[in-house]
Amino acid sequence: MAFVAAGAVIGKNQVVKNGELWVGNPAKKLRDLSKTEKERLTYQANEYVKLAASQSGTMDLGGNMPDLVIDNSLLGTGNENKE
Repeated sequence: MAFVAAGAVIGKNQVVKNGELWVGNPAKKLRDLSKTEKERLTYQANEYVKLAASQSGTMDLGGNMPDLVIDNSLLGTGNENKE
């Protein structure tokens, strides 16, 4: 596992090896990750996946708002102009 920082741009033919930290534009290897950093990245990635799975229905209409907060009369049915 390697870590490429946000905004880093890996150039053509550059190789990012296991355990490296890359930063910048153009990206350059800053240093090797410590054992603790690698363990933390694995833990954080697993927690992120669990959180994402728990939010799978959040983007349904209304997001995570309780139904009693949503004023459904404002949503319309699509048949308003048909008389």
